Amino acid sequence: MPEDLRRTFKRQGYVLLKGVLSAAEVAAIRARMPADFAKLTRKPKQYMQARECLEVPEVYRLMAHPRIVAACKEIFGDELVYVNDLVVQRNVLPPTEITPHLDCQAEYRFLEDRSHLLNPDFLFAKVGIYLQDNTPENGGGIDIFERGHRFMGNGVFFRYQIYKRILRPLMARRMKRMETKAGDVLIFDSRLPHRPTFAAALSSAERKDGQVAVPEELAKYTIYWEVTKAGDEKPFVTTMMARAKKEEMKRPPDTYRPRCSYLGLVYPDDYPADLVEALREHNVTMFSLGREEADSWTRAATGQEAAR
Repeated sequence: MPEDLRRTFKRQGYVLLKGVLSAAEVAAIRARMPADFAKLTRKPKQYMQARECLEVPEVYRLMAHPRIVAACKEIFGDELVYVNDLVVQRNVLPPTEITPHLDCQAEYRFLEDRSHLLNPDFLFAKVGIYLQDNTPENGGGIDIFERGHRFMGNGVFFRYQIYKRILRPLMARRMKRMETKAGDVLIFDSRLPHRPTFAAALSSAERKDGQVAVPEELAKYTIYWEVTKAGDEKPFVTTMMARAKKEEMKRPPDTYRPRCSYLGLVYPDDYPADLVEALREHNVTMFSLGREEADSWTRAATGQEAAR
């Protein structure tokens, strides 16, 4: 009997959904990406952040894709919560093989109570949709350290510095390339060590505006957002607020301020009506601040004032 998705997710730290998008759907999204990214005036230009993504129906409608929602509910339960740090990444390729990171590692820096990360019942993950095959020559996806999220549960990562200084370099030697294909979806635990797959054939390519300059047919596009169960979003959101104030407020107004951007979105008011309707049909909750607090983040995102 096949293993249920929740058990698979907790055992290996990820679930891979094959062929969620058809070749035609992938092609349609890729076809419009050059024009959408060309509209970006800030730097760096390899990220389309949440507010911009909500202007692209082919992107935001994926949050309500029936197969993705069904898989997430099987993993996280019926009280499903999205955190809309929706982003499209373009050509985010490292020039060399890099050490892995954890999506939750900022929580070590900004939270005093990090006990949730040691709890095996804590469920928080990233949804990734890949619009190209992931190959050793050209990259296009991620490498993972198989079952690495389980070290957190048994206390090996209790001190982040142990992970950062000792375990992370060792893990870099035993990373597994996820053999994702265009249209696949990967849902992976925030505690799972991972890194972008090194694109050996593109390592010497010219870099411009923070991204690798490659022909459009080789361009790498990935769509990400966060998913969790009700209540487990709180540590992440608290961390993102602290990180936005400490890090993003120091950047020039015309640079990438993703946390300020998505914290400024109020659900359902600032979302496309068709997405709101689809998420309601699936009984999916979208994390949102109230209007007054969110507006302060919106002003911070555009450099008008510091967030409260």
